[in-house]
Amino acid sequence: MESKTAFELMQQLRNKGVRCELYHENSKFDKQFKYAEKKNIPYVVIIGEKEVKEQICNIKNLKTGKQETIHQTKLEGYFI
Repeated sequence: MESKTAFELMQQLRNKGVRCELYHENSKFDKQFKYAEKKNIPYVVIIGEKEVKEQICNIKNLKTGKQETIHQTKLEGYFI
């Protein structure tokens, strides 16, 4: 369910011109964050079971380490 939600949110962002990608492997956050840093990806959006249920997502700025939680409907506005 998390993958489906993440994919739908990614498509919404892409439709608004936001470049993004989905990490498909089932690996620990540390490995995923290192992947993003290596590719110079400034933000990661974290969606798990709780986030799907509550329709929220966590956004982490990899440069500052700051993380915040927003409603999924506000995700596109965050990056535009």
